[in-house]
Parts: sequence; C-alpha cells; structure tokens
Amino acid sequence: MSKQIIYYVLLATGVIVIFTGLFIFFANYGDTTVSGIASQVVGIILLFSGIVNIFVGVSVSRQGIRRSEGDTHHQGSTHF
Repeated sequence: MSKQIIYYVLLATGVIVIFTGLFIFFANYGDTTVSGIASQVVGIILLFSGIVNIFVGVSVSRQGIRRSEGDTHHQGSTHF
C-alpha cells in the first residue's frame, strides 16, 4: 500500500513541477533581460526535473509490481 502512495505522490509532484516549469518558461518567453533569461532557464530545469520525477515514480511502480509477483531473490540488486 505504501508503494502506491509513493507512486501517486511522485506522479502528482512531477505533473505539478512540469506545469510550473512550462508556466515560468512561457511567462518569460521573449524577455531578453538577465532575469527573463534566468527565469526561462529555471523553467527548463523544472520541466526536466518533473520528467525525471515521473520516471522515478514509474520505476517505483515497476519495483512494486515485481516484488508483489514474488521475485524477491533479486531484492538487493541494482540492475534494471
């Protein structure tokens, strides 16, 4: 049950971070001042961070599926 909660929290956080990054990027799009360019860079970083967060959530979900199927002898393995 806790893996599902972690999965949904990571998924929701990833989606929120992606939308925040898109908003910040497009709100400052075309602004050629230093703060405008910095805000665009922050928006891109947030966009990529949200994507990574969603991939981590999918990875946690897949680990939970594998462990629930009874594949526990590779529990300490770091191979994907």
